[in-house]
Amino acid sequence: APLRHHCRTNRSPTRKLSPKLVLSHSQRMFRAPSLLQRTLITRASSSITGGRSRRREAMCAFNAPVGILPGPHSESLNRLRAAARAVTSPAEFVRIGLDAVRWLEALPRTHPLYFPSELCFVNEPSPFYPVFAAALENIFRKVADEKAVRSGQGEVTPFNSGSLALCGQRGVGKSNGLRLITTIPALLFPDEVVSVYVDYSSLNLKQTPQHLLSLALADVHPAAKSDLASAHSLADVIDIALECGRTAVFAADAFESTYYSLDIWRQFIQLASRYSTCLFVADSGSKV
Repeated sequence: APLRHHCRTNRSPTRKLSPKLVLSHSQRMFRAPSLLQRTLITRASSSITGGRSRRREAMCAFNAPVGILPGPHSESLNRLRAAARAVTSPAEFVRIGLDAVRWLEALPRTHPLYFPSELCFVNEPSPFYPVFAAALENIFRKVADEKAVRSGQGEVTPFNSGSLALCGQRGVGKSNGLRLITTIPALLFPDEVVSVYVDYSSLNLKQTPQHLLSLALADVHPAAKSDLASAHSLADVIDIALECGRTAVFAADAFESTYYSLDIWRQFIQLASRYSTCLFVADSGSKV
């Protein structure tokens, strides 16, 4: 208990990153063409080593086009994507999602999308499995509805809620689960999903969902940059994403720090209420 108290109260001040600094940082770190995902803000981490605390950093993960992968990994990814496009039910998509988790485990340890096996216990009987399955089912329904509407072969499913709120003690796997939930759909549906994961415990609150989603969409759909530059609200950004044929998936981790930002909470409400978006939030505080 004293050590936990020390870790919580003796962290170094958060460094706030401007959008310009964030982009230049990502270009320095992830310039190789083999990366599946770009990190515009570095991975969240805090630890006590040798009596000195390391700086906590926020992470914002955007899905990017697949570059060059080793042969076996590329072939298996193509098979997973073909299987995901062929499924017709949310339950089948969850099964493909679990296969994608195994794919992430098998990546080289140096790959930015590598997930250690001890953090990938999301299949039954994992306590996180119901959350993982519900999230992937919700995202699949959103993507399927959007495809049907665009093709004129269907309508939006009534009351198709795609949002979840997670509450649990620190260390139970909320953050890792949110990263998987935002990574898997963007991995299997690279042309239909744009995803964002953000840790708000150490991110500048000026980085609103609208701003981060705009960056993500511009990253995966460069042709939309001019339209995004003239967007005045989150609703405009979501509409542009729809025009690009993409469902927006937004995960806000440690979102207790946003309680006093009315602008961010208004945007959370928009993400939770729009039929074409999915919002996932998590925190360990009792206010959730």
